[in-house]
Amino acid sequence: MSKQPFRFVFLIGASGSGTTLLTRLIGAQKGCVALGGNHISIARKEKSAYSIARKFKKANDRLWDRHATSEDSEAGGRKMLELIEQLLAVDNYKETSHILFKRSAPFHRGDRYRPDLSEIFRLFEDVRLIFIHRDPRASAASSHRRRFAKNLRANAVITEEQLTYLSAQLATLDPTQYMGFPYEDFCREPVLWMRRIATYCGLPEDLLEQAVRAEKIDTTRNEAWKNRLDENDRNFLETFFDERRIRQWPLLGQPHIPE
Repeated sequence: MSKQPFRFVFLIGASGSGTTLLTRLIGAQKGCVALGGNHISIARKEKSAYSIARKFKKANDRLWDRHATSEDSEAGGRKMLELIEQLLAVDNYKETSHILFKRSAPFHRGDRYRPDLSEIFRLFEDVRLIFIHRDPRASAASSHRRRFAKNLRANAVITEEQLTYLSAQLATLDPTQYMGFPYEDFCREPVLWMRRIATYCGLPEDLLEQAVRAEKIDTTRNEAWKNRLDENDRNFLETFFDERRIRQWPLLGQPHIPE
């Protein structure tokens, strides 16, 4: 573990569920640094620190590569810890109190990299886990728009698998170990939810509130997926994500705020 204490904030969700938005807003605060997946809060001109962030993501890929040997996976986890040590030794990051990292399904093309939430708690001593979820039709459409898989159905299947996988993992955790809420709820009341996130993560509430107010969250984005698809594709998603399929994810129905 690092000689300098830090809190590791891990954000996860299906593609298009707001993980990048949250990481960007939280990672911009003093004492916070975001190391990826697709958002790094370190400027490219900070070559040493930026290089560490890029290597951190690669080490995480190694940890969660479904094709990796057990030895390679373990080495990836060790490397993540080593890289954080290196970052905290850089002058501009010696006062870092919160390190953020986010992954959103389908974790690159072909869904090759899958997180094991229990490993986050095994690797890091002080963890805050945030799970944000969204209407699976919107998540599948977002993945399809970014061509994570070959076609809309393939992206819908991956979304189903990932939500089932993550829901099952969350069910094994102590309820105090994570915070979860719908993206739609966050968009409706962004200030309220940012206050709750600040409390959960141990960050200044006023600064996060200012950040989310300045963002001016667009609530219409919740339905944007319908306008991007033709009628056949919309009908497919409505049929695929029917009530029977959605019943696989009981944890996704209500917000979860740890006591």
